[in-house]
Amino acid sequence: MAKTTKSKREIENEVEQLKQQIEVYKKKDSLFSVLESQLQHTLDNLNIYQEELRTQNEELLLTRDKLETLFNKYSLLFMDSPVGYFVVDHWHKIIETNHAAAELLGIAKDQLINKPFLPFVAKKMRHNLDSHFRRAFNRERACDEIVLLHNRDKPVYCLLESRLTRQPEKDQPLCLTVVFDITERKQAEDRIAELAEQNTRILDSVAEGIIGINSSRQIIFVNPSAAQLLGVDVIDILGRDPCEVLRASTLDDQPVSIENDPIVETLKDGRMRTILDCFFHRKSGERFPASCTASPTFHDGGISGLVFTFQDATERKEIEERLNIAKEEAESANRAKSAFLATMSHEIRTPMNAIIGMADFVDATTSQEERTEAMDIIKESGQALLILINDILDLAKIESGELGIQNEVFSPRDLIESIYNIMRYSASKQNNLALERHIDSNVYPAIKGDFRRVRQILINLVGNAIKFTASGSVTINLSLAPDTEAEPSLIYTVEDTGVGISQSKIDTIFESFVQADSTTQQQYGGTGLGLAISKKLVNIMGGRIWAESLLGKGSRFSFSVPAQPVDLEDSINGKVTGDDYPASLPSAMPSKVISKFHPTSDIPKDARILLAEDDPINQIVILKMFKRLGIHPTLAQDGLEVLALTAKDDYDLIFMDVQMPRMDGLTAVSRIREREKIDKNHHHTTVIALTAYALEGDQERCLGAGMDDYLCKPVRGSDLHSTLYRWLGDERKASSLVRHQEPSTLTPVLDEVILLELQADLEEDFETIVSLTLMSMTERTVAIKEAFTNNDPRSLENMAHNLKSTSLQFGAMKVGSIAEQLERLGRAGSIAEAQLLIDTLEEEVNNVQEAVKRIEGYWLD
Repeated sequence: MAKTTKSKREIENEVEQLKQQIEVYKKKDSLFSVLESQLQHTLDNLNIYQEELRTQNEELLLTRDKLETLFNKYSLLFMDSPVGYFVVDHWHKIIETNHAAAELLGIAKDQLINKPFLPFVAKKMRHNLDSHFRRAFNRERACDEIVLLHNRDKPVYCLLESRLTRQPEKDQPLCLTVVFDITERKQAEDRIAELAEQNTRILDSVAEGIIGINSSRQIIFVNPSAAQLLGVDVIDILGRDPCEVLRASTLDDQPVSIENDPIVETLKDGRMRTILDCFFHRKSGERFPASCTASPTFHDGGISGLVFTFQDATERKEIEERLNIAKEEAESANRAKSAFLATMSHEIRTPMNAIIGMADFVDATTSQEERTEAMDIIKESGQALLILINDILDLAKIESGELGIQNEVFSPRDLIESIYNIMRYSASKQNNLALERHIDSNVYPAIKGDFRRVRQILINLVGNAIKFTASGSVTINLSLAPDTEAEPSLIYTVEDTGVGISQSKIDTIFESFVQADSTTQQQYGGTGLGLAISKKLVNIMGGRIWAESLLGKGSRFSFSVPAQPVDLEDSINGKVTGDDYPASLPSAMPSKVISKFHPTSDIPKDARILLAEDDPINQIVILKMFKRLGIHPTLAQDGLEVLALTAKDDYDLIFMDVQMPRMDGLTAVSRIREREKIDKNHHHTTVIALTAYALEGDQERCLGAGMDDYLCKPVRGSDLHSTLYRWLGDERKASSLVRHQEPSTLTPVLDEVILLELQADLEEDFETIVSLTLMSMTERTVAIKEAFTNNDPRSLENMAHNLKSTSLQFGAMKVGSIAEQLERLGRAGSIAEAQLLIDTLEEEVNNVQEAVKRIEGYWLD
């Protein structure tokens, strides 16, 4: 359709002007014809224009129909679109919206029109919304995440994108806002962010160094541990070549070539590599051992990089080194134990061979002298086995933690004197050595500690010194430790002039089963346990032990243990109190030195002595005491044998047990006195009563029956010596002199003073006697129970008497006290009252067994 150049209004205006001109021209005849011509032309144009208008009107109607169709179509798309739309004016008022946007806000569409948009936005985001619309109306990009409120309450995460538009009718600027619900995406992002944060925390907390490397061999990630191990800041190594950063080297400190670097190799072939032993360098240049792993990462079928993990292996190397040392020590200990087992085999087989051989010999021989010699060998071999067993039990008890420490008040000076008196004659007899002692003047007179453990250690050390010293001297020193010690301590030192120890062995001699060299056991014997036990005892007491020696020049063994000083006067007066040690010094450790009797020339060795004793153990003990005096008495088992022997021979002294089977000592001595009165050929024989002195009237009955003296059990070597000297020595008195001993008011489980003196008297037979005594106490306790069960008062009295005698001789004072009460009940025939005492007796016998186990120091290595 042709387009007109003038509008209808313009044409009408022209027509009107022409008419006006015509009127003018009519007045001017000369111009009329011209104007008429122009008017006709204008009318023609008007007709043409009218036709054009009609055509345009038809086209406009057609276009309007199309527009209405399009409007309805796009309006439907707008309203039913799954994406929310808002049309907002300059004041943020909602001009139009669709159903999706209304559903997003949870409010009907009609209720949103002409409502402000701001109330539907979370408060913390309203400032962001204002900025968003301001940019949109300024024709700037406006795309922001905004939190809208569903039903003005529930937050909905949305993405708003707005652009400027206009209202056609009013030509008003409007903002078309598209709203996307991104709540699920946001939640997923939050979960991803949380996971990423967790992964980051994990990577940051991992002790291993972790480095991420891309395919171009550039560092793209470093965790804090890696930065710390390398001594760098993370920012300093990002983007760098990891080979340059790590500077790997081999165990012999040779740099690893690029071709052999695990990072380079893994990036080439995509194979994971682990290296346990290598070295990396820190930024400072310090070299440290490490282990590392290179793990490739893949993307789209190709190698995209790798994760390199590494850790400082210094601690592992140290552990491996310690394990190697421990392995060597274990192997060394195993070799030592193998050697020890060989030694043990030798130590056990030697006395066992002697015991078995001599037992066969005793069976075969008829000579009393040979039998006696064989029995001596059997005893000595049995004692050697007992020493070995006791050492092993001591070590096992210490290592199992069963050995406790007791704090008691004792005199360290008296302890040294006691050790000196016990060991000096052993030194003189074995090697003709001089045993000496020296005690510093500033040593505390009384201390609190475990004197039993100290005594055991000293006896071990002195015994070893005597064993390994062929000539010269052994010296015991006691001194106060310097003030540099953490607490008051005493230093005990045993010094000898013996074979000495090589410096290469000085550090191992305190180990279990170890001796200075392989020839030690062959030459000197022993199991190598004595020093190990001593060291463990010192450690338990909180002290230390050490040795100094020169090969061939002698040795010096010292140990220091804490010694809490105690005021001696306060202790004896009972002012020092506490459950962990006695109230008085003598009950913890004798304040008077335990002396040991020795043979003297003032007692005739040819004295004829008759010993009447029925208890086998007491026989052995008393006969050993006589033997050490060079006297060999005749033994009688009861009063009848005494009468028979005295009828044939005369005796200088008779030691008569009061209570014996068949005929007791009181009856026997009465018969002897009667015979002496009748037969003038029999002179007055001195009779010494042997009794436990417990029951009322014993002393009177003994003297009344004709006894000349009274020797109270337990018999001690010094008492026996004094009695013999009094009746056979140069100062012999014609009249009888009864020695009276008041019984102790204390009844300890085991009197260690008596036990120490018994050890000094019996020497090498001590352990055997201890074992026999313990067995005898158990057997006699069983016999007492049987007598009670059989309602036999006489047997009860006899068994109780025998048990009393044995236990008191041994120092088991409580057992002796209970046996005394049972003896009294048996004598009175009140056997029904014995049940409770028998139960107590069994318990006390067990206590004695345990007390013996706790006493250390009687057996040398």
